Order: sequence, then C-alpha cells, then structure tokens
Amino acid sequence: MVRVNIAVDDRVADRLSTQASSRKMTLYAMANVCLEAVLNVLEQGSSVEELAMVLNTHRILRQVDAIILPADLVDHLISRLMFFEKQPTLEQFRQLGFTLANLLRIRSPKLTELSDVATDFLVMVPLKRIEIKEAEGGVEVNVVGAGRRMESTECTLSLLEGLLAGYGYRVLEKNVTVGVIRLKAIEPAQIE
Repeated sequence: MVRVNIAVDDRVADRLSTQASSRKMTLYAMANVCLEAVLNVLEQGSSVEELAMVLNTHRILRQVDAIILPADLVDHLISRLMFFEKQPTLEQFRQLGFTLANLLRIRSPKLTELSDVATDFLVMVPLKRIEIKEAEGGVEVNVVGAGRRMESTECTLSLLEGLLAGYGYRVLEKNVTVGVIRLKAIEPAQIE
C-alpha cells in the first residue's frame, strides 16, 4: 500500500470528512472509495459531469417509476395502444407531463430554466434535442427525436402539453411531424 498526501480545498476536506463520519468510515477509506469511483468513470471514457447528469436524471425517473426500454419496442407498444385506446393513452401522457413539471419545478422554477435539465434528461430518453426559449410573451419549444412513428410523436406532444400546463402555460400553436414537435405557448395571464 502506497501512502500519498493529496491537497484539497478546505470545503472539499470538510465534505469528505462529513461523508466519512456519516458512513462510519475512516477518512482514508472514504477518500479511496471516492477516488476509485471517479477513476472508474474516467477510465470508461465518461466525465464527472456526465455522471452527475445521469444521477440527476435517474432521481427524476425514479420519482415516476420509469423503466428504460429500447425505443423501437416503445414505439411499437405505443402504436398498438393508440390503435385501441387513443384518447386515454394521450391523457396518460399528458398527466405524466404534468407530474414531471411538479418534480422539475423543484430544480427549475421557471420553464425557460428547464433547458439545462432537459439536456441532462436526453441521456436517458430517446429525444435527440429539446430547446425551450422565450419568444413573444411566451415560449417556443422545439423537440427533435420525439418518436419514430406518428403515434409516439403524438404521445410526446401530449406529455409536453402536460409539462407546459404544469408550468402554467397554454399551447397556442403546434406543428407536428413524425419525430419533430414545434410549440408556441403562453402563460394564461398574458392571453387576456
């Protein structure tokens, strides 16, 4: 065993000590666990930022009991479900969007701040790009990779409408093609 002295900021040392104490570990053991974990991430070609992003996304997905399935399977299942129960399916996706908004508002109180969280979320969902920006008294939402079939895209649209409603917005315009959604929404107070 090689002993090496490593200098860290006081704040980092305090945090490490607190974590070690809470886990009933020595500072030496805690430092080894932390360094080993970070080195494993780096050796796999990832970054610490990516790890933090995946952990944040995982917390959100756990809150809604999400499971991860291959996109082709999900598209197929949604297509079949939409054939038999279109309106109830769309309502379920809308409700999921509303529920997600309640969770996401904890980290991003304003809808326009959601782009950062959305970028984190892209690691875990098949969306390729999501952009939320302020525009003419409201917001524009652009999504690419929202499903490989129209049925999946419609479900993603319902989810987005629920998410927007959860943030207090109402959709005024929508442009939807397979896998691509463009929305313009406004807060109800600005409609009157």
